[in-house]
Amino acid sequence: MASEEKYIASLRKHLFKTPNPGVGVGIYLVILTLAIITIHISYKDTVFLFVIPFFAAIGADYLTIKFLGIYFPVSRIVSLNVLAFIIAMIMFLISLIFFPFYMAFYLGFSTMIDIRYVVYRAFFGERKRYSILASTYYNGAVFAISLLYPGFPAIPYILASIAFLLVGYTYMSTTTAPFIEEYNTDPLIFISSFVNYLGEFKKEDESRINDFFYEMYEYREVPVTTLVFRNDKGVKAAFVAPYMHPGPFGTIGGSDIPNKLEKMIGESNLMVFHTTTTHDNNIANDEDVKKIAEAVKKALNEMCKYDTMSDLYRFKIGEVSAAIQVFGNYTLVALIPEKADFDDVELETGLAIIEKLNNFYEEVMPIDAHNCFDEGATPLQIPKEDIYFEKVLKEIQANKKIRMGFYRMDFSGKSIGPGGIRAAVFEYGSKKIAYILVDGNNIKKGLRDRIRKEVEADEVEVFSTDNHVVNVSMVDLNPVGQRDSWDDIVNACRKTVKNATDNMEDVCVYAHTEKVRLRMASHGNMKKIAAVTKEGVKRATIMAPVLLASGYIISAILFYLLQ
Repeated sequence: MASEEKYIASLRKHLFKTPNPGVGVGIYLVILTLAIITIHISYKDTVFLFVIPFFAAIGADYLTIKFLGIYFPVSRIVSLNVLAFIIAMIMFLISLIFFPFYMAFYLGFSTMIDIRYVVYRAFFGERKRYSILASTYYNGAVFAISLLYPGFPAIPYILASIAFLLVGYTYMSTTTAPFIEEYNTDPLIFISSFVNYLGEFKKEDESRINDFFYEMYEYREVPVTTLVFRNDKGVKAAFVAPYMHPGPFGTIGGSDIPNKLEKMIGESNLMVFHTTTTHDNNIANDEDVKKIAEAVKKALNEMCKYDTMSDLYRFKIGEVSAAIQVFGNYTLVALIPEKADFDDVELETGLAIIEKLNNFYEEVMPIDAHNCFDEGATPLQIPKEDIYFEKVLKEIQANKKIRMGFYRMDFSGKSIGPGGIRAAVFEYGSKKIAYILVDGNNIKKGLRDRIRKEVEADEVEVFSTDNHVVNVSMVDLNPVGQRDSWDDIVNACRKTVKNATDNMEDVCVYAHTEKVRLRMASHGNMKKIAAVTKEGVKRATIMAPVLLASGYIISAILFYLLQ
């Protein structure tokens, strides 16, 4: 993973699951009880100044959110009000140093509007006016009740509330400005949709996120290569290589593309490999996936052209391990992070391999095995001038009839996607060559070696689809084997290969590459997003204490002058 991707991924640690409402209310009551004991708050003030406004704000929040149809669960409403209460309580205790009890209370709790505005502004999206309205509920409840109190400093309290509302507005405007200036789109819509998507997986949130990426991406033309193996009845299996990246997460963009393609095409015998692509090659939405599906359909409808194959040859491109096999006049090249660790391969490297091998073969399919997860690994880029095949090509002969077996097995686990485990086994003379494809986001280091050792075949290679659907929670990247038993995975791979071997038969092959115009991230896109995000986070880190302190000082002066 490149440093820019690591930075973006590191922001996930700031996401947390809000506790259930009972826990939130419990935390509130504990803090309030401690305040009652230490500050000697009267029963009347406890009920009217603390308890009633707190629960009135929660009720008003709930009704507003229901009216607007926004996904903002009760647990999140309670957690927001508890967080705002804690900040206000801290400001209240500081104010007691300079002001009498009631003045300190109104000054400290005028800050409630600040944090409430910041959160609701983020989650209400385009409904900015409602975020202002909702942010006033707590302060408004305190104001209404305090009218019953003689000597209530209404004017300074109103002015202080307005000051803190402006603090929240300034904070949000300042921190989002770099992103809006660069991309002309509001990142808050993405943030709210992203968090809501993780909580409810609604299509409307997925659509908003896809629209967000669509505006940031540009049209690029990339190849989609399909290697189709046919028997007498039809398509035995097809190797599919779409040169886009199956990210960024969940079902957003190109994530879960193996499953999406099968549903769109109506086939369950596809092996959708991870190609030589990175997050700079993420696509915008399902419209792009449909274009890929149409290209694959065309290839599936064509008749065979060749019926011979070569052995699988392992070799090196510089320090990078690779494997190559020829079917008729088509060639498959796999880059394997065996000795040189890498995570993803730059598209330019794959295109250079295609260009070099097109001098010898009709169609070329370079893929990334993506089978050795290492958090420190970065995308592989091999200079065009360092890519040589001449030595290995002298050894390759497609001189045996293609005999192939295929099998797919579902796997009920936490690190493997809906595509499960698939195997294509080829028979070259007496030699069995097994391709195992696991639907997941990379493979834990060491698991690939164990699978190769325990699977019954003469030559075995293990691949992952790099399907980001498995890391939908965004808690971690969740590579294959991280949350599932290695024994279970190895046994499933053994069974899949055995079943594929058992249905071995003669097949023929056809391959086709079609250039497809997709809405795709540009080269350096992740680096640019990281730089803009860093600037926003830097501003947020600096502005939060500065603006809060400024708002407090201004409000304290107002209370002092107008009390």
